Amino acid sequence: MASYNIYVGSRDLQQTASVIREMNADIVALQEVVPESAAFLADAFSHDYPYRYFSTGLGLMSRLPLKGARFERSLRGINGFMFAEALHHDRQVQIANLHLDPLHLWTLADLATLPFQFRRQRHIQRDELAQALKNIQTGKPTILIGDFNRVGDHAIDQLKARGFVDSFAETDANPDTTFTLHFHLLGIHFGRRIDFIFHDFHFRTLGSVVVPGEPSDHDALISHLRWRTAVPNQKRERMRPTCRQGTHPHVQPCRCGRTRS
Repeated sequence: MASYNIYVGSRDLQQTASVIREMNADIVALQEVVPESAAFLADAFSHDYPYRYFSTGLGLMSRLPLKGARFERSLRGINGFMFAEALHHDRQVQIANLHLDPLHLWTLADLATLPFQFRRQRHIQRDELAQALKNIQTGKPTILIGDFNRVGDHAIDQLKARGFVDSFAETDANPDTTFTLHFHLLGIHFGRRIDFIFHDFHFRTLGSVVVPGEPSDHDALISHLRWRTAVPNQKRERMRPTCRQGTHPHVQPCRCGRTRS
């Protein structure tokens, strides 16, 4: 599984495609996908990812069959959610691609309302998760993935309380020291981990890695997940490294040596 916010203002779509190829994930969840980007990626990955769905800023590209793909606009935020079911060895997996509401800091006037913005975002994201989870069947294998626009921990704590596992945190003792969003203020680099892959008890994380995402301001997040119970007739896969390591100050090595889900 992989999550990648490709950045709405990106004009180097060839490099964006190179990042996606480097991830080599079976299912890729994309955020900030404008129509031009969707058309380019659909053409560039028509063979690599035969199952694709784009709508209203979000996208799913999959090597596994997808069914029931649909977009639902957030009732309170400016973005939305994408849902689909993937078929893996005769098992159905619920996939939810989430783009939670950000802080609205686009003008100097917005900056003056920062304390209000924090409270506002907390309440909106709480309602957004409730809306998204209404589309999820309890007890069915589930993966929640995407850009959480995390400022506080309210959203991730809400999911953990429901039994969902933060995949990257399973492989890194200090996950928040790895940034997935990068920005500069007055020439100083800042970053934060705001992109996540959560899974339920049906899966375990074998490895997770963050890889450079330029030209986006987000890096890409990849997790290698495995069923907790054996899949009938599943062939044992040979583990082989496919992730870049040591090329970026915030890249964490994949402990399993493989990033493909």
